[in-house]
Amino acid sequence: MAELHASAALIQGQTRAEFAFSPPCAPLSRQQWLVLSDLLCVLALPLTGSMLMRSSENLGRNLWFYGLLALFTVLLTASHGGYRERAKQPAGIAANSFLATSLAMLALALLLGHPHILTRTWTAADLAVTPLLLAGTRSLLTAHLAADDPAQAGRGTLIVCYDHCPRDLPRALAEKRISRNVAGVLYLSQLHELGNWHRWPELPDFESLLQLIHERDIQDVVFIHHPELESFSARLHQELLAELLAFPARIWMAFDLAANLPEMLKSRSGACKLMPIATAELITSANPAKRLFDILGATILLTLAAPLLLVLAGVVRLSSEGPILFRQTRIGAQGRRITMLKFRTMTHEPDRPFAQARKTDKRVTRIGRILRRLSLDELPQLINVVRGDMSLVGPRPHAPETQVEGLSFETALRLYRLRHRVKPGMTGLAQIRGQRGATPASAGPPRPSRRWSSAWAATSNTSRTGRSGWTSAFCSAPCPPCSRRRMPTEKRLAGSLPPLGGYDADIIILCLNRLEDTLEAIASALRQRGGEFHVTVLDQGSTPETITGITRAFASHPRFALYSAGKNLGVAGGRNLAAALGHGTIIAALDNDAVFQDDWVVARALKSFRRSPDLGALGFAILAADGTQPDLGAWGYPKALLPRFRGRFDTTTFVGAGHAIRRAAWNAAGGYDPGLFFTWEEYDFCLSAIALGWRIAYDGSLAVIHKVSPEARVQWSGERMAYFIRNRLIIARKWGASWLALAPRIGAYLLRGRLTGCAAQVWQGVEQAFGAEIPAPRRMPGAMRRYISRNETRHRGTLLRQLVGLFS
Repeated sequence: MAELHASAALIQGQTRAEFAFSPPCAPLSRQQWLVLSDLLCVLALPLTGSMLMRSSENLGRNLWFYGLLALFTVLLTASHGGYRERAKQPAGIAANSFLATSLAMLALALLLGHPHILTRTWTAADLAVTPLLLAGTRSLLTAHLAADDPAQAGRGTLIVCYDHCPRDLPRALAEKRISRNVAGVLYLSQLHELGNWHRWPELPDFESLLQLIHERDIQDVVFIHHPELESFSARLHQELLAELLAFPARIWMAFDLAANLPEMLKSRSGACKLMPIATAELITSANPAKRLFDILGATILLTLAAPLLLVLAGVVRLSSEGPILFRQTRIGAQGRRITMLKFRTMTHEPDRPFAQARKTDKRVTRIGRILRRLSLDELPQLINVVRGDMSLVGPRPHAPETQVEGLSFETALRLYRLRHRVKPGMTGLAQIRGQRGATPASAGPPRPSRRWSSAWAATSNTSRTGRSGWTSAFCSAPCPPCSRRRMPTEKRLAGSLPPLGGYDADIIILCLNRLEDTLEAIASALRQRGGEFHVTVLDQGSTPETITGITRAFASHPRFALYSAGKNLGVAGGRNLAAALGHGTIIAALDNDAVFQDDWVVARALKSFRRSPDLGALGFAILAADGTQPDLGAWGYPKALLPRFRGRFDTTTFVGAGHAIRRAAWNAAGGYDPGLFFTWEEYDFCLSAIALGWRIAYDGSLAVIHKVSPEARVQWSGERMAYFIRNRLIIARKWGASWLALAPRIGAYLLRGRLTGCAAQVWQGVEQAFGAEIPAPRRMPGAMRRYISRNETRHRGTLLRQLVGLFS
């Protein structure tokens, strides 16, 4: 896939310039244009006579008669199929419908006592001329619409089927105005139909199809429904559909009804029907309310800013030689090239190759530097908005030549083309966050503007025109707080992205050297069955040998991805980042020195979550290396519950070596606190989840086997003790515990450190807890207090008993 992306051009300019889903007559459809033309043809002579105001015949009084005549003509034409895509002799149907309606209405007028209508000159002229006018106009308009019809144009269509294409597929394509210029057919079965009755080129594999999507102007992709198609769902979701949904193409599902329809219906309506999956409305941003908002808003702003625009134009003209406006080609909706307008802020060098402006760029003029700082150079883009090239709000358009680390955006980021489903905007989320200008090499590939695809409504525009509106619109979604999600950009080293649609679980593993153990952990995760799972491995600073070993072993697996965090983020930060890389229903975590006890652990955990909607997290049993007894060093629950290690009970925490979290609970609670780095991060998360009403449980039937080996993340002898003390005290302070209330616990910690020779580390932990900045303490709701009392306090006993336990 990487080679395929790298070989594909960003956008084929000569074809993208003409890419559009609607004919020039848009927004009216073919049927609407024909109805309008018929109405005008019927009313043409009466309107002409009314304007001439002949003294002998005042046709103005009889216009109601001709209005009814036009209406009934259109209705009769529609009832005889005169407006269908493949109607036979549509011009004759319209003319005959007019004559039949005229004779019927004249007879009715005679019966009602209006014989004078029959003797009027205009009546005879109407009966003679209007049928010819209908037939001629129909012929000319049909030819014009056919010339601009996508079904006749040269834009490509791809067909994906199992073993055959329905015989009526060309007819179904024409009914939906889909191009009959099929670029290729991909058969998923090797035993497909013999002979090429449709004369469409056959594609040998997925790679050829994806290459066509990149290189050709593919407008429509049609999937032929077949029961065996489901067996290909995994690969289709991961490779083909991920490409299609990121590309501005319409997607259809075709159903072959030949076996279930009688011959009479087959000949009349066809045996193949298409159902839209992603149509033009999802791609062209053709939302009338949004377009109306853009036109009104841009017109008002242009009117108010007209004096300022004149002043700025004069200042730019006097500042340096060159044109006032800078015109640059950018990528717009549907991948079309648009000419974006800006006030010129740089010296005029038309022959200089493209290069993004930087903060210290000497090409920027003194006036231009001021305009760029205040974003006043963007004001001429209001003209682009009025013209329809841009919207007031949307993802900013990029120049085709823009690159990051030597790669085009399309090559660097697989889902980059999602932004081309909507019109680019004058302002966007990146600009509100202060991210503008050149893309530094260290910043990594850009993030896709996926949220724009559902942000077309005019009300969305209104809520985003201010800074607070942007924050509420995009940060109020169910995701961890922004302060916890400021993580470094990850880099994918090997493997494939998670499925674009919904799937069951992400299995995340943090890696830091220990190649053999990590390989066993990954293999155990990939063996999980009973659902659609994706395994994400996040490396936090391993040696090149470790990275190479993992890549060689699993790079080709379709459900695996290896990322690099660039540095050690700790357990909390690492799991935050790994969890954010997927979007499965649950997040299952496994230590890199552990393996699942069997191949159904994650599937059974998923079943538990489905059975209990209030279940937020589920801890697994952590077994010792023999696989039968609990690992006492990893028992994070009250000792009184140890006899129940094979059972199930509610609790207030889980052990990080093996557990699963519902993603909804993860998002609501805000993930882990990365400042904790190591130890107690699970307990901190669980308290936040419990406060929100989620339940935490332990299930001993779900087990992982934990290998006892030296840990490379931190020094276990001393530094672990410092983290243990510091984090436990910080968590207590988060929930309102005073230093006076914590004094007995601190004293016990110091005494234990004295006895174990770790007094310096204990004091370091206490000192760091004192110095930590804690936001406003949270108060425990009553339900949370009762939950903790019921599931922790009564098992651990009194404070004195807990302090004694520190020394046991």
